[in-house]
Amino acid sequence: MKKEKMTTCVSLLIIILFSMSACSNLNTNVKTKDKSQINKFYDIMTLSSEGDGEKLYEVGNSLSNKINVSKIINVDYNLNNNTSVIRNFVSNGSNLTKTNLQIYNGNKEITLNKSFSYSDVILSPKGTKIAFRSFSSDNLSSAEGVSIYSTVNDSKLKFDSDVLISGNLYTFLDDDNILYYGVTNGENDYGKIFDYNFKTNKKTVIYDKFNGYCTFFSALENGNLIFIEQNDSGEVLNYYNKSNNSVSQISSNLSDIYSYVVDEKNNIMYLLGDDSSTGSVQLYSINLTTLKLGRLTYDFPVTADKNGGMAINSLGQVYFCGFMDNSGNNSIFMYDHSTNSTNLITTTPGQYHILTNWQFRSGT
Repeated sequence: MKKEKMTTCVSLLIIILFSMSACSNLNTNVKTKDKSQINKFYDIMTLSSEGDGEKLYEVGNSLSNKINVSKIINVDYNLNNNTSVIRNFVSNGSNLTKTNLQIYNGNKEITLNKSFSYSDVILSPKGTKIAFRSFSSDNLSSAEGVSIYSTVNDSKLKFDSDVLISGNLYTFLDDDNILYYGVTNGENDYGKIFDYNFKTNKKTVIYDKFNGYCTFFSALENGNLIFIEQNDSGEVLNYYNKSNNSVSQISSNLSDIYSYVVDEKNNIMYLLGDDSSTGSVQLYSINLTTLKLGRLTYDFPVTADKNGGMAINSLGQVYFCGFMDNSGNNSIFMYDHSTNSTNLITTTPGQYHILTNWQFRSGT
């Protein structure tokens, strides 16, 4: 069964990588900011799909400060820098959802709409750059690769054209550096994790000792990595220590990680992961000092929502979504590290998605 899964993964990886080799110029519309649908951002927010449209709420011990919005799929924002990127629904296609991106930076509103669909949108920590994948038409084979857009210069930035990036395996280390995993054109290997610096327009290899394919990675502030490597034996969650160039195994039970946040104060990573032995998505923690993996949820909620997003506040409280039954509606929960308890935030199940605020993405 593992070999079949590995073969399928390799085939999909090759298809994704080579379908992303083409890239087109971005079409932008820059103007003085009109009134945005979102009139105020809060530390922790959720997008709720309701009968009469979408709503945004501030999330604390309950939901408050409702904002009515329309056709918004997701939002990344930064309170400190007054920057946000909104992924808007345009229409349903046969294979993909037609979307556009609205970027608000200071008094500027920028619209990206040349491509048919945009996905996996992330904002850099200070909001000066945005990374995303796009598709030129209503077809998965029309993938245009990963693009980097400057919200300062309102332009597409030069980026590595030699590496075929695997899916959404990219993340900003800071506003000048982006890390990504992929295979270099013409090379036959398991791929590498690279760092591209936008000031020098140069890339460096961060990690290249894979014995299988990387299916997830995250970069910590100290330059170390957490990653999942998939090979014939299964999936292994590892920790790479940059200072001594060593790799330590954390677990062989987690097959996928869907979302994560890092509490830098307490040196803990929280993640929504899929246990390969049970097939259940739950909330886990990794002590980044001892590298001990701990499961934090069991039956409350019954299972975490892998698509529900995550956020952490300045107190180290972790917000995530989960299911209590098979109705398809989720609820918002908060894990409190100080009391080792999970608390229900929403009294009415619905369709919730926690938004990403860079200011509190790492609990700082």
